[in-house]
Amino acid sequence: MPTSENRIEELKNGFHADRLSCQAFYANYFRLLLHTCAYNFTLLLRGNLNNAALAEAKIDTFRLKVLKVGAWIKTTVRRIWIHFSSAWPFRNLFQEIYTAIANSPHYSLA
Repeated sequence: MPTSENRIEELKNGFHADRLSCQAFYANYFRLLLHTCAYNFTLLLRGNLNNAALAEAKIDTFRLKVLKVGAWIKTTVRRIWIHFSSAWPFRNLFQEIYTAIANSPHYSLA
């Protein structure tokens, strides 16, 4: 199967982008746009990995290991603190992704 067909299949299966259940055209258009943005965001995160096994993983596997996590969020006037569980096995992997994005020339923490 060509690469473009694999990407479309990932978008459909990983983000349920084939589920456009609204009757209005613009509602379905917006929903598909959100699915596509989420897919591109996941590709950005996955592309910043040094972990070769997870960099080539399917979207479902990546979401399960990196994004589906329970956390405690504390907001203050100046910052948003995210506290992950100390028992989370993929904590170092998430830290690696965060560091890669924070050090990217296209992103600024200021």
